[in-house]
Amino acid sequence: MAAVKKQFHDRGYKTLFSHPRMVEDLFRAFVREPFVADLDFSTLKKLATSFVTEEFRKRESDIIWQVDFKGKPAYIYLLIEFQSSDDRFMAVRMLSYITLLYLDLIKKKKFEKLPAVFPLLLYNGEERWQAAQEITELIDSPHKALIPYLPRFKYYKIAENEFPKAELRKLNNLAAQLFHIEMSDLGELDRAIGRIIDVLKRNIPKELQRDFGLWLRAKLRTKDRDLVITELNKMEVRPMLEKTMERFEQECIKKGEAAGIEKGLVTGRLEGKLEGKLELAKKLLAAGVDPKIIAKASGLSVAKIKKLAN
Repeated sequence: MAAVKKQFHDRGYKTLFSHPRMVEDLFRAFVREPFVADLDFSTLKKLATSFVTEEFRKRESDIIWQVDFKGKPAYIYLLIEFQSSDDRFMAVRMLSYITLLYLDLIKKKKFEKLPAVFPLLLYNGEERWQAAQEITELIDSPHKALIPYLPRFKYYKIAENEFPKAELRKLNNLAAQLFHIEMSDLGELDRAIGRIIDVLKRNIPKELQRDFGLWLRAKLRTKDRDLVITELNKMEVRPMLEKTMERFEQECIKKGEAAGIEKGLVTGRLEGKLEGKLELAKKLLAAGVDPKIIAKASGLSVAKIKKLAN
């Protein structure tokens, strides 16, 4: 099961971050370095990684982007890591990959001087990332005279589990909402989808909308939910998500009316404050409505609703 989940994340994330807009959103929201303001994201160009050895190709989920930085080409090396815990020697792995990139550029004689490469780690695991980000921390130096000869390398880390959900909710940014969905429980998913809808109302390319929709559908299936999708490749994701939200709400309204609860009371409570939702949930539970249906429409967690039932 863990292997299937990893494969889903590998494919899904690699597809999403093969879109320039996702890379731009990731940098603007989560790379807190002054040079980001000087990157020309309109020049982003995804590169083939044919120079990578077979061993690396099997082991890594990574993407290389070329981008203009102050009028000169630079590179972004994005490594997506889905291990459940950190890799102690990640700095060595990343340096090895970048060395392969430099050797390939030297072979092609593309530059008189090698371009800058920004190594970015995107970590999706459950445990806190504690591995060294600087390679010097991994090397035992028996004498200070050897320090000048040690390799110097550092990568930039973005760990999804280090960002508070409240902070992610405030960001009108597709990468931030992706992280928020990853960390949301069942009771929060519907509201998280609503925020995705708001972001997708902006000028998001249809190809990215489609791929985000496919990822989202696969994600929901891992949580025993599904999206009704018809001819997805011809659709925009936003209307599809809106229909899904409407279906959850209508299901709750129908069950509530069958139990003698007015439609206006249901919709009013669903859109209201937490106290109102809890009050309505109690009434629907007393009427025998399935907790999962209440959770889908209200945004309350199934666990909270079951607790009310007890």
